Amino acid sequence: MVYHKNAEANLTPRFRNSRIGDKVNLYGYSFISAMPVSSSGENLINTSLANSWNKVACVVVAANAGVVKGMSVGAVCNASDDTLAGVIVGYSSRIDNNQSGKTLYRDVALYVPLP
Repeated sequence: MVYHKNAEANLTPRFRNSRIGDKVNLYGYSFISAMPVSSSGENLINTSLANSWNKVACVVVAANAGVVKGMSVGAVCNASDDTLAGVIVGYSSRIDNNQSGKTLYRDVALYVPLP
């Protein structure tokens, strides 16, 4: 049996919102291999996610870090201080500008930022 005493101050996670351009680390599990996976990237843009599950568009952050099937609901941490920044919700093949219709980004990870 292994026992490790944790200081109470270190038990609760710290939260911090990321900003555009901040480096982030994404953590989750691969659906294919069931092994833990991670990737790194930076925040590109705040956008909205509108689908059949959301009645109102949900605010998400697009990041250029890679994601694979199964990483949804994984943690997104700020690379600078390891604080929790959000929860992975998936992937988007493209993000378009609502006014011009031009594609701004392709193949990006999406996560819901913490309030």
